[in-house]
Amino acid sequence: MQVLVDFDPQIPKNRITRLHYGSPLENALWLDRRLDTLRMTEFMLQHGADASFDLSDGGPMAHAILSPWPELVRLLEIYDAKPMPLEYELRLLPRAAHKGNLEAVIRLVEKGADIEDPCGKAPCEGSPLYNAVSCRHAAVVEYMLRAGADPIGPGWRGRSLLEIAQRAGPVLKGIVDLLLEYGARA
Repeated sequence: MQVLVDFDPQIPKNRITRLHYGSPLENALWLDRRLDTLRMTEFMLQHGADASFDLSDGGPMAHAILSPWPELVRLLEIYDAKPMPLEYELRLLPRAAHKGNLEAVIRLVEKGADIEDPCGKAPCEGSPLYNAVSCRHAAVVEYMLRAGADPIGPGWRGRSLLEIAQRAGPVLKGIVDLLLEYGARA
């Protein structure tokens, strides 16, 4: 990355790239390995990436909140990122469930996110539990059910959560079993 910044010092400051979704800073926030994510994010911030800009999806702060690593939020705040209002932060729960990020789901529920509050925006439309079921995230489904999510709550287009899981076949047998254990009916 240093070679690219030496070639074009404006790279970290770009907000949208043509090759990937989002800015270079947002792409750094989504790296899969914790140490790489922290190092790359800090590198981008040190070289002028804007930690405060906001897009329709919440910008870098939303990406940090949805990551498995809460220290990313603190890192952005060090570089003057505006904290996301709690009301908006808690609405990220369906996105965290959709991504299967159990750590973020737990943090948001513990902060007071409504486990039944649906998201109306694609690709995370529906309740957090629906998002976890439809995206096959068994650990998130189990946590949401233990936290009190309604297993007979709304599914999608007239189909129950149980029906959605059953239609996926044997791949979701564990999720079907969880839904049945918590009271879902066929």
